[in-house]
Amino acid sequence: MNSNIYRCGWCGNPTDKDGSPLDDKSRERVCKIIERYGDHRTKMTNGYCCPPEEVMVQVTREMALDAGDPDLEGQWIRW
Repeated sequence: MNSNIYRCGWCGNPTDKDGSPLDDKSRERVCKIIERYGDHRTKMTNGYCCPPEEVMVQVTREMALDAGDPDLEGQWIRW
């Protein structure tokens, strides 16, 4: 397998790298690849098939340090 496979991180639908749904032929090909080789190298995207109304992200160390409050690390915030 030479190219990356992308899936919506919300529902698991195969997408392109930008989160757009695949055409039927590409979707079928990707599903066969996942069935044959597994899903361990799949990259997750924010798919347009499942636009979240409210995105929650976990604060990383870098984000907390940028905010000047190391205690924020690990907390979930609305983005």
